[in-house]
Amino acid sequence: MIGFTAVAAAVLCVGMAAAAFLWRRLDGVEEREPLELVTAGAVIGLALWLAASWALAYAHWWTRGAVLAVAALFVQSGAAGSQPARWFDGLRAGRSRFFLLLPLLLWIVYVLGRGVVLPPANHDALAYHLPKAALLMDAHGIDDFTVVDSRITLLPWNYELLLSAILITEQRDTVTEWVGTLFYILLLVATGAIARRWWGRGLHVTLCVLVVGATPVLLLNSGAEKADLMAVFLAIAAIVFAARWTVEGGRTNLGLTTLALAVGAGTKSSVAAVGVAIAPFLLYRFIRELRARRVRLRDFALATLVAIAAFLLCGCLEYVDDFFKPVGLIQAQTTGEQTAILRYGDWQNLWQVPYLILTVPFSSSDEGVWVPWRDEHWFWPHYELFFSHYGELFTLLVLALPFAVFFYRRQGDDATRRQRAIATVMALLAIAISLPVAVRPVGMFAAFPRYFAFIVPLVVCWTVGPVVRQLEEKESLARVKGLVAVAVAACFVVNAMFCAVQDRFTPLEYAQIALEYPGTRMVWFSQRRAVNHADRIAGPNDTIAIDGTFDTWSYPAWGAKLTRKVIFLKSGTTADQIPANVQWVVLDHSWDSLWGATTNMGEFWTKAAQGPRSPVYTRLTRALLQDPHWRATYLDPSIGQAVFRRVR
Repeated sequence: MIGFTAVAAAVLCVGMAAAAFLWRRLDGVEEREPLELVTAGAVIGLALWLAASWALAYAHWWTRGAVLAVAALFVQSGAAGSQPARWFDGLRAGRSRFFLLLPLLLWIVYVLGRGVVLPPANHDALAYHLPKAALLMDAHGIDDFTVVDSRITLLPWNYELLLSAILITEQRDTVTEWVGTLFYILLLVATGAIARRWWGRGLHVTLCVLVVGATPVLLLNSGAEKADLMAVFLAIAAIVFAARWTVEGGRTNLGLTTLALAVGAGTKSSVAAVGVAIAPFLLYRFIRELRARRVRLRDFALATLVAIAAFLLCGCLEYVDDFFKPVGLIQAQTTGEQTAILRYGDWQNLWQVPYLILTVPFSSSDEGVWVPWRDEHWFWPHYELFFSHYGELFTLLVLALPFAVFFYRRQGDDATRRQRAIATVMALLAIAISLPVAVRPVGMFAAFPRYFAFIVPLVVCWTVGPVVRQLEEKESLARVKGLVAVAVAACFVVNAMFCAVQDRFTPLEYAQIALEYPGTRMVWFSQRRAVNHADRIAGPNDTIAIDGTFDTWSYPAWGAKLTRKVIFLKSGTTADQIPANVQWVVLDHSWDSLWGATTNMGEFWTKAAQGPRSPVYTRLTRALLQDPHWRATYLDPSIGQAVFRRVR
């Protein structure tokens, strides 16, 4: 825990020192905005850490000693280059601001503590985030892994590389949730940077941070092993620095935009839409610079080479590898049947999804949303980190947004006004590009709020920022300003309490139980998965084979101390082809059983868990039941679960 904190602080310090140096050396600018410097430092520091990590992973030097050596280098460099007195000059928070931010600080302490006592406990963490990290650890780097969930090999690896570094150095998963908390904090820092740049210093900066921090989907993700907050932070950073470069120019701003997009695309492919939205503005600025002869074609070529290097070194090389990888090899690496749930072309999403996102907070049920054009409720759980929403306040702010833009669009100097407009257009364009993605079952776009959360800071800074700033400027409205501040803090407290208590995956009650039973590996929301049963009874050094498909849970098979060997069975493996050193076979084919009969989210309550059984599950289960070398220790055919133990 101390090591994670020290390394994270060191990476940030190295990045901030590099950002300050680049602005001063390349652009002749002395960056004086501390929150913007922290945002830039996080982007650069993260890019440097990931570049070093990728070098180790591709060289198959991804070992504890090598990771600790890189960490020590960052700590030493960060200690030598840090200048906190200079960086944070002008960042002052009085007693009133401290009390306003106290609920936020208490939430951060809560999720950090909860992460220490709870095991990983959400679908994606158990099915592909942590298995990817563990595979990297076992193989000492990137390899052609045979897996059961195609997301392990086909989706970007940056987030899992961070998790793997923790698993390698800590030899456990105690603080893997802290990565999400770190990017939650950085997202709030970026929000403060936007508010300060758009409207200057004042109470409005603190309130903008609180309003964004109170967003339910962000609160739920702030203490979970999910890559979304990392991607959202990098997306908003790319938008902010791209808008700044479009208006002001500057090599450092362009470099920060490139790094944020490179690291973001290497984290989550959805960030690519942000890159597409930003590209026309970057091209426009380049053309202007060329016409004014402030840059030459040689500079353009150099910038292109730097961008290519950044994308290759910061996690996007896997896209190239996947592109040239033969389809047959991908199929051979992915065992079992895979469910294709993503396509493009649902154009009605352009209006249906925004409508539902804005109305779901007002739904009469915490489990769904009313869909008027279907005259039915659709499954949309409000307190589940995969879905959730932006909260009632955000909907009200969106309704107020046109008025805020109209009344406050002329405030600030010309550069600031243009940056506000350009950043907003970039974000809206990125969302418009992403919305027509067709997900199945229909209505599974309930997951979109966590992908589009980069819009939240912009809406909040457009609305809350100028209104509170106007209140600050009029002494006669001091009491109103105070009431608004208290109301915002109260909104945060209420949302945080609901998220803490009603969180579907890690509620407060679960944390209390974990405190009573230290080291528990129980998953709160589901005790029916086969791998959890195997984890409870298998020996610490046993070998476990996994047979499954999309959304198969495999991570608990490694054990609490990550000492077990885990292999994934190839598609079509028969009982006599299971390696002789395997003591346990875990079968998990739950996806088709849980979702196979559901065509839209309105059918969730009547057709969930009524899908067809996987023929792969049925065939291998029957073979193992008839094989005298194996004995079943757990069977749940209704959701495609089984555990077998070798007995001879």
